[in-house]
Amino acid sequence: MPKIINNLRSKISRAAYQLFSKKGYSAVSMKIVAEETGIAVGTLYNYYANKEELFIKVIEERINNNKKIFDKYLKKDELDLEKFITHLYDEINKSKGIIDEVIKKDINNKEEKIVTRLRSELLEIVDQILIQIKGKKGIKRGAEAERKRGVYALLIMILILDRRFPGEREKNISYLLKIANLI
Repeated sequence: MPKIINNLRSKISRAAYQLFSKKGYSAVSMKIVAEETGIAVGTLYNYYANKEELFIKVIEERINNNKKIFDKYLKKDELDLEKFITHLYDEINKSKGIIDEVIKKDINNKEEKIVTRLRSELLEIVDQILIQIKGKKGIKRGAEAERKRGVYALLIMILILDRRFPGEREKNISYLLKIANLI
C-alpha cells in the first residue's frame, strides 16, 4: 500500500526552495529534493516532470509571495525606503541561490522565457515601489530605461555585497540606501 503524505506538493516546494536557496540550481538534483522531502524520486516525478519545472514553480511561488508583501508597501500611506531596502536585502539573502539564478542566469532555452518573465516581474515590483517612495518624497523620477537599469543594478548589488561582506548587514543596507537614492 503506498504511503499517503498530506500536503506533499507544499512539502516538496519547501524542500526545493531551501535547497535551491542554499546550493543554487546546478547543485540540486531531483534525487536530493526527494531525499530532503522523504519521498521516492519516482513520486517526485509524479508531481514535476523535471528539475527545471520544479525550479520554475518554486520561483513563481516566491515571486508571488513577494508581490503580496510588496503590494502592502505600495498601499501604505508612508513608504519608508530604509524598511523596504532592508526587507529586500533580507529576502534576497534568504533565497540567494534562487535569486542569483533569476537575476543573472538563464536555466535553459526552453525555460528562458519563463525565467525572463519572472525576472521582469521582480524588477517591475521593485521599480514601482521605488517610484512610489521617491514620488512621495518629491524626488523627480529619472528616465524609465535609466531607472530600470538602476533597479537591476540594485538587485545585483545586494547579491554582491552579501557575498563580499557577509557579516556586515547594516553597512551593506546603508550602502544600498545610498544607491537606491541615486535611482
